Amino acid sequence: MSIFRMVRFLETFGHRQTIWLQNAVHFRDQAHAKSRIREWYQPIGDRVNVLFLPDDTRQLSGDVLIATDCWTAFPAATAAAFQERFYFVQDYEPAFYPAGEIQQIAELTYDFGFSCLAAGRWLQQLMEERGIWARAWDLAVDHDIYFPRPNIAAPSQAIKIAFYARGYTPRRAVRLGIAALNDLAQRLPGIEVHLFGQDDLDVSEIQFPFVNHGILSSEGLSDLYRCSDIGIVFSATNYSLVPLEMMACGLPLVELDVPSTRAVFSGDEVSLAKPVPSAIAACIEALAKDPAKRAAQVAAGLTYVSGLSWETSARRVESALLERLEQVGSRPIDAGTVLARAPALVNRRKASIVIPSYNAGEAFGPVLDMLARQSCDFAYDVLVVDSGSRDQTCDLVRRYADRGIRLETIPNSEFQHGRTRNYAISQTEGEYVAVLTQDARPKDEHWLANLIGGFAMGPRVAGVIGRHEAYPEHDPFTRRDMKEHFDQLALISPVVDLDIGLPSWIHPGSVAWWATLMFYSDNNSAMARAVWQEIPYPEVEWGEDQVWAFEMLKLGFQKAYVDSAVVYHSHDFPTERQFSVSATEGAFWAEEFGLSLHPDEVGAITGMKHRDESYAMSRGISREALTRRLAQNNATVRGRQAGHAAKTTTRR
Repeated sequence: MSIFRMVRFLETFGHRQTIWLQNAVHFRDQAHAKSRIREWYQPIGDRVNVLFLPDDTRQLSGDVLIATDCWTAFPAATAAAFQERFYFVQDYEPAFYPAGEIQQIAELTYDFGFSCLAAGRWLQQLMEERGIWARAWDLAVDHDIYFPRPNIAAPSQAIKIAFYARGYTPRRAVRLGIAALNDLAQRLPGIEVHLFGQDDLDVSEIQFPFVNHGILSSEGLSDLYRCSDIGIVFSATNYSLVPLEMMACGLPLVELDVPSTRAVFSGDEVSLAKPVPSAIAACIEALAKDPAKRAAQVAAGLTYVSGLSWETSARRVESALLERLEQVGSRPIDAGTVLARAPALVNRRKASIVIPSYNAGEAFGPVLDMLARQSCDFAYDVLVVDSGSRDQTCDLVRRYADRGIRLETIPNSEFQHGRTRNYAISQTEGEYVAVLTQDARPKDEHWLANLIGGFAMGPRVAGVIGRHEAYPEHDPFTRRDMKEHFDQLALISPVVDLDIGLPSWIHPGSVAWWATLMFYSDNNSAMARAVWQEIPYPEVEWGEDQVWAFEMLKLGFQKAYVDSAVVYHSHDFPTERQFSVSATEGAFWAEEFGLSLHPDEVGAITGMKHRDESYAMSRGISREALTRRLAQNNATVRGRQAGHAAKTTTRR
């Protein structure tokens, strides 16, 4: 409950979160799990995704990752795509287990190097003694549920004692409490003990009158506390919520006199008893026989809990997260502020177009020709950065020097997809930078104007992509696939961010979700220079555009799709080249996101085969073309899986 309370408040504070459920075997699917969290715990909203923890933690990324117990600490330790990792420590877990291997495993997790969010000062002190960066937050009370009865009346002849008896949790010391109450029943006849916390509690040792209420709702607990005279709740490790909720209902209580309790309570709010049955019985008896002491303890308890709220505790957690992020050098970026710093437009908007080239050949001529003929109401320029072409590419580009297209060259050894694009952008001045590849030809003279127009589609648009059409000479399967892909993008909201999300049929965390959310192609894209200055292209071997898009989305920016900004772009690779390209693609998705595009290799190939055979039959496509297509399908799937396997094996 404390975990989900924090999630709910952090959501209301404006943070976007993902809950990764480890070993989530009791839920039909992820939507079912989220509905249960809402039903059983807290009403989390749409800015919280609930996903099942994947085997490959490269799928996890963000600013902060928080492990919530010793078992989640292990996958958290392998998830590297975060600014900082934290440990949400609600108790000292090694003390949950007898001396042995599980205790040692729990102990080990505190040495994983996480920063600590500790529930209370005792845990904070334990963590800091281990050399761990730690900040404390307080357990709190929901005052709408837990509040005192109107008047604290004198007890009736029978002293009613509310006893937290969750026997299956050893740290609650239930048998110690039963032994003490057996002793008390001899000293103080007429006590009436109300047990709660476990339906099937072993009552064989009980020698006093009792009622076992089992597991109660929050409202049921508050009613029990308000009609009781004394509360008993033990914790041999860190303190719990129960004494705070008892205090808030005006119930005086008895707790164990142990270091964790003394770190929280001064002694005025609770009666502390040594963990010995006779001492506990004597403490309860003294409280029962002294109405003035009970009243004073009630008043002190109400004062103590009056300053506690879950919102305040969540603010402390938020403050600790932000403090630590700043300490490790993570700088916050506000999407609205970044774009507001962009130059104000007076009369005309200026854009630049950048293209990396290498042995582009004569086919580059029509691309350059169309770029020189763009019809815009703003000035633009074109920069081609060539990386050591050995054909006539550079001579071809120089022919367009008088039409606003310039050339720069770099050694081939210096080329790298992200780095070269960053260099090209740095050599231009446009407020917006359109990025093309040498084999992507704008369809018409309005391509650039339409593409740049995408920045007006939303207040935080950082990047814009446009439609691709297959070259007319390429096979009908390629033309179909490309049309279907961009037709689907056209059906989705033209502006996408992590708040708007994707349509409900694309489930968060699925391969389709990743592929759709992050689709961003430098064959036909544009970015705001102000955003690029904050988030340049990553220097990765392949897929720099998709990694960039995901990073800017996570930081609160938006991606726009302009269906009318069209380029011709498609490939017709031989089978061997298709395998190689697909292996690069598979390696990228494995390395950057831990995803396998085709986990069922045989099923994927079979599905493609049936679909393409049906399409060929309905469209009268030749057997030769179909055979070639099926070979390419095979190369695509097997190449992607080979690339994934190589990166997964390397990582392990």
